[in-house]
Amino acid sequence: MISRTIRAALPAAAVLAVAACGDPVSPEPGADPEATRAFLLERNREILEAYVVANDTAPLDAAAVDDYFVVTPIGMESRSHVLATVGNLDVTELRIEGPEVRLHGDTAILTGTLHGDGTLSGRPFPAMTHVTVFVRDGDDWRLAARSLTPLFTAPPGASGGPGSHAAPPDQPPEPGSPAMPTDRKIDYVELPAIDFDAVQAFYEAVFGWSFTDYGPEYRSFTDGKLNGGFYRSDLQSRTDQGAALVVFFADDLEATRDAVVANGGRMEKDIFEFPGGRRFQFLDPHGNELAVWSDR
Repeated sequence: MISRTIRAALPAAAVLAVAACGDPVSPEPGADPEATRAFLLERNREILEAYVVANDTAPLDAAAVDDYFVVTPIGMESRSHVLATVGNLDVTELRIEGPEVRLHGDTAILTGTLHGDGTLSGRPFPAMTHVTVFVRDGDDWRLAARSLTPLFTAPPGASGGPGSHAAPPDQPPEPGSPAMPTDRKIDYVELPAIDFDAVQAFYEAVFGWSFTDYGPEYRSFTDGKLNGGFYRSDLQSRTDQGAALVVFFADDLEATRDAVVANGGRMEKDIFEFPGGRRFQFLDPHGNELAVWSDR
């Protein structure tokens, strides 16, 4: 049945057109445009609700064309990737505000704003606008593409995928906060890795990072302040090869060193003093070199 949010936005004739037949049935070509709009809004709602709330990919799989894709702040995600990552969602209710449909012959463009109660990759589900394209295929309408844009966009690749750091509409992010990129400041770091599971386990245990899986070629992270990602490569980021050195800060340098070693890291340079503090340099499970410093 039509959700209250969508029902409130539909003309009365369109509501009756869907309500009269129960489950939506695709109107025939040349049908009343309002009936077609009502059908498409209901089909889109069913696909989204099944995917986001029930983690059920069947409606999406049935409705999407073979080359279906989704555009997010990190880039374009393929049909297979979208179907494979449904488990990142833990949402109990999904609301669609301001739904609209624009019909252009055999193409329909749907827009609206999604709000959810729950999490995406362990972080609060962000409010986001959607632009969704359906195309007519014979007597039916197929889902061709979707674009998702957080109301407050996270940096590319931020954990949780689209807008994992997005602030609620009534709480705009402060300038300089993780949700608001700062002009000409370092905003994102990328490192190579082959075994994404191994590096994720290491950084989660030692530094408390949160991760989002974007398929076999990329996995993004956030530490709550800086965002970044791991791309698939057998190269290593090492200072002896000219790479930049990423440096953490720690209140307790010894405890952090012990945690690095206990979780599979290796010491490259043990704790040493330098003007202003102390630090050590280590290799993560892939062999990337990083450092930790402290002023204590």
